[in-house]
Amino acid sequence: MAQYGNMDDMDRGDHGNMNNDASAPSHAEMMSMMYDTLIINGKASPAIENIQMSKGDIIKLRFINTGLFTQVIGIARREFKVIHYDGQPINKPELISIAAIRAAPAVEIQILVQLKRNLIWYWEQMMVVRHSRLTANKCRIKTFKA
Repeated sequence: MAQYGNMDDMDRGDHGNMNNDASAPSHAEMMSMMYDTLIINGKASPAIENIQMSKGDIIKLRFINTGLFTQVIGIARREFKVIHYDGQPINKPELISIAAIRAAPAVEIQILVQLKRNLIWYWEQMMVVRHSRLTANKCRIKTFKA
């Protein structure tokens, strides 16, 4: 009869010779290195370039959330139109002036923004993970007089 607590035969299954590498990054460390990428016009931060605009210019921005979490995208004090959502065109898009839009994982959003006066403004991307961590990337949109 087998004795309870005897583990002599554990090497015969999947549990034998387990390799626990203490130098490997923890799950939390790996999560902080990955899964938080938002691509704007084909580039991820910090490679996102400044955009130069003049009064009256209309710019199309394409956001793709390649991350694991929902991204909150704010267009500071700007009216804009969402013209595509997840690859589908929006019929008769209207100007909206909400503080931010949310992009779920693997979602692509295209917006049009028109500059009505000359000033410097920013897009801001924030990642919210269970309200415990908040990171922000800013891209300065440079404007100049026509």
